[in-house]
Amino acid sequence: MKNRILFVYNSVPIEERTGIYGECASVKTVNQLHQALLAGGNEVFLLNARSPVQVIEEISKLENIDLAFVIAEGFLDEPDTLYDGSGSQKIRAVIQSQGIPTSHTGIHGMEVCRNKDHTYETLRMRGIKVPGFFTIQMGDDIESMYAASSIEFPLFIKPAGGGNSVGISINSIVDDMDQLRTQAISLFEELGDVTLIAETYLSGQEFTIGIMGGIVKTVLPIIAFPMHYRVRSHASKGKEYKDREQFQILTSEDSRYWQLYDIATASFDAVEGRDIIRLEVREDANKELYVIDVNGTPSLSESASLTYMAEYLDISFKELINVIISGSLKDHGIKPSILTEEFIDQAKIKLRAYGRIVNEAV
Repeated sequence: MKNRILFVYNSVPIEERTGIYGECASVKTVNQLHQALLAGGNEVFLLNARSPVQVIEEISKLENIDLAFVIAEGFLDEPDTLYDGSGSQKIRAVIQSQGIPTSHTGIHGMEVCRNKDHTYETLRMRGIKVPGFFTIQMGDDIESMYAASSIEFPLFIKPAGGGNSVGISINSIVDDMDQLRTQAISLFEELGDVTLIAETYLSGQEFTIGIMGGIVKTVLPIIAFPMHYRVRSHASKGKEYKDREQFQILTSEDSRYWQLYDIATASFDAVEGRDIIRLEVREDANKELYVIDVNGTPSLSESASLTYMAEYLDISFKELINVIISGSLKDHGIKPSILTEEFIDQAKIKLRAYGRIVNEAV
């Protein structure tokens, strides 16, 4: 018997995928994920989440849904939820209130991941290095906030909520108080009354790390970006797949992999991660490593960095998505269908083999 999967997302036409809607999935990505779910032998129901009432109404028309595969970051008719750090939790709460378990990290973990000040505080309590930072609210005396902090220019300023580098550009690096004020005003004008973070700017290399699983975790091959990637903005991330010949892949044979492995697994546990998350880690000028983002709903498309990591292990995009689905179902005490397990059998063998190589190197 097939598993019945409710696929929940936010999608708008390509011309509207800017500003507050910049993190919404493209029609192309929705179709890619839909086809991947179908390839795994699942029965799939699509839901473009617009409002809590609409989500409940759509669910009421369905029966015996096994799992909601949720990449939605909030509700389209409540655009603040897409970037203010609240949407991922709210949509999971609505779906779970209808008796349907959800994929990815849970409600509390999403609250930590989607609010970078909470992320930093949570990681710092676990002894994981994060940049020095302070938060800025609309109307704050920014000069006083800076004076009360222990950090120095240059700084990096970004929205505390949301993900996918919305609100981040080369102007995020600020060298003095005038630039800090100007960029803060610009972000408030673009996003409204949100919380901003001003943090120590880290000038070293950036790494992105994918982690799958739950209690048993697999750290995928790690991507090291070229040094000229000073700022990974929302626009640049959408084009990174074209530059992959410049990326370096770190595996368990590289000593840096193990430093990043320890940071990644500790961070996964600290935010109560589940199914799949992605971390961004950056070096300072002295090559000390700092976590700068933990994404509980990382981009999943055929051109995403997580797909690239999986492909390095000869695991296809469709297999990756169904490995996530299988693990999520099992975490909720639901048996994946024989069709799904057969579809991902070879992918699981490759992941276990890679895991053994990693474990043997510890």
